[in-house]
Amino acid sequence: MRTRLFATAIGLLLLLPGPSAGCAAGRQSAPTGIDSLVVLHTNDVHSHLDPFEVSGGARVGGVAARAALVGRQRALGGRLLLLDAGDLVQGTPYYNRFRGEPDHRLLDLLGYDAIALGNHDLDDGAAAWRRRASATRTPILSANVFAAAESGWAGGSDPPIASAARRGARWIGGGKVPPGVTLRYLATPYTIVERGGLRIALFGLTTPSLDRIVSARPNQGVAVGSAVAAARELVPRLRHQADLVIALTHLGVDEDRRLVDHVPGIDLVIGGHSHTPLFRPTLENAEGGRTTPIAQAGSWGRYLGRTTLRWSGDRAATATFGRLIPVRPEEGEDASVEAVVASYRSRLGADLDRIVFRSPKRVEASSLREGDSPLGNFVADVIRDRARADIAVMNSGGIRAPLPAGDVRERDLITMLPFDNRLVVLSMTGAQVQRLLDRIARRLGKRGFAHVSGVSYVIRRERAVEVRVWKRDGARAAVTRARDASRLRDGDAIDANRVYRVATIDFLADGGDAFDEVRAAGVQERTATLLSDAAIAYLRAHPDYSFRNDNRVQWRGSSEALRDLRLR
Repeated sequence: MRTRLFATAIGLLLLLPGPSAGCAAGRQSAPTGIDSLVVLHTNDVHSHLDPFEVSGGARVGGVAARAALVGRQRALGGRLLLLDAGDLVQGTPYYNRFRGEPDHRLLDLLGYDAIALGNHDLDDGAAAWRRRASATRTPILSANVFAAAESGWAGGSDPPIASAARRGARWIGGGKVPPGVTLRYLATPYTIVERGGLRIALFGLTTPSLDRIVSARPNQGVAVGSAVAAARELVPRLRHQADLVIALTHLGVDEDRRLVDHVPGIDLVIGGHSHTPLFRPTLENAEGGRTTPIAQAGSWGRYLGRTTLRWSGDRAATATFGRLIPVRPEEGEDASVEAVVASYRSRLGADLDRIVFRSPKRVEASSLREGDSPLGNFVADVIRDRARADIAVMNSGGIRAPLPAGDVRERDLITMLPFDNRLVVLSMTGAQVQRLLDRIARRLGKRGFAHVSGVSYVIRRERAVEVRVWKRDGARAAVTRARDASRLRDGDAIDANRVYRVATIDFLADGGDAFDEVRAAGVQERTATLLSDAAIAYLRAHPDYSFRNDNRVQWRGSSEALRDLRLR
């Protein structure tokens, strides 16, 4: 059974082979004596170039404050790397307006050594990503994302992918890649940097769920393979070329642990994707008795991770120190970086500051795993209202930020709903809707849950039961829990044979987040309405809107405590 440990604030000494173990015979070794490497790291910044407010009112983050903090860390001396674990872009009006231009420009200005390819890099498609990537000197790494050799964005000079590395590869939005199709890397699989005579191999990995969480239409010819298979093929080669091997991953903490469990020879994992603030690195036991630290710095640039590897000259021991340093604008901002951000900020437009709504309290964003939530209910209500539909469905992952207390401005709503999703309308029978709700019910407590409007149901044994469809007068139903908890009121039982008008977003209609039931129904009507525009218009038209849970989705299992455990 695996054992997980946590590094303490003063460091934890681990008896394991040192960083040059496994290097080719005859390679010049790193200098002897007590030695170290500092790795500064970020992940999932999502275009948060400006400071932002967190619960409690404190202002944190911002790329200018981060640049100043990085500068202070560099001034301490010693070997140092600056890395990012992916999803640099998509999440604020900066991306909606400039499509990643300032984000990639700032990578070079801050002096990042490498960044992992994240899933949101492909939101606009592979061709758009390649144009952005060509504008930065910072290597963008992924060893398990490929492109068909004949596509315009494949690395033309790269060798074809080895069969072991591409094992299990799947097309974005499609099926398995046939063995006879030649694949090449979309990004750079790895890079080797040198610091003070120490050679450090950095390789990237991207979540294998890429095939279902990015839009298929602009990513034709792009495939993703197993992260473990790619690493197993690559790491032994890197160990013969470098003293240290660092995995820069956009997989999530759980998949990082799986990677370490199955791939020996990785000295450090700098991770992203799950937005997890690991205030101390997680230490994971790997094959061969090695213990590998895993670090991740939350999201939005709120923290700068600092992880230090130390080893003795005889390579008999390695120590790992790690912490997250808060990024605080009041501690100083880099003037040159702020000048760049200000040049883009001035072009965003005054309309983003227009007040749309006044909220008596902060409304928290729904998590990817949460059930019935005020913000999720609101977005689903917006979709249903604008499309004049019977039922609306919205994926939890599309809601990315909370709404502040007080004045809610257009920029707040665009930050909450940053993706350029447009509304679509489907025709689905009651039987098809039932299968869709069953699918959503199975995802409670997991990624891929969805919010609904116009329908209420109970989740029991991972199925949607007691399904009620609201009246078609456009008003929100006052769904309440009956005293005996045996039924829901204010709705008609779903009719398996009736055809319902179902509204959602184009991402789900095209099969995103593996919503196959939606894709199979077929789109009846594609609108030009952006979801964020619809939300702005809805709040302007409903100044008294109340954000609340109204039990439209209820969970009944062996105990409510078990449900709470699943949602952690």
